Amino acid sequence: MKLIIFGATGNVGQTIAKAAVQDKQDVTLFVRNKKKLEGLLQTEILSQCRVCDTIDTLVNPHVLTWEDVMQDKTLMPDNMC
Repeated sequence: MKLIIFGATGNVGQTIAKAAVQDKQDVTLFVRNKKKLEGLLQTEILSQCRVCDTIDTLVNPHVLTWEDVMQDKTLMPDNMC
C-alpha cells in the first residue's frame, strides 16, 4: 500500500512511519522541515521513505497533487475510490 504521512515529525507521525516501514509499505513523509525529521527518525527508517517538505512543494508544485491521487487509484484506499 502507498501511504503519505503528514506531520511525520510529531509523535503520532513518527510511530505510524516506523510501523509502515516495518510493514513494508511504500511511504512518503510530508514535513515542514526535513532537517528536523532527520534528527527524529532513525536512518534505517528514513532510507526507506520518500520525504517531501514545504520547500519541495514550492519549488516543484507537482511533487504530489490531488489530481495525481485521483488519477492513480493505488494512492487511495479501496473504500474511497
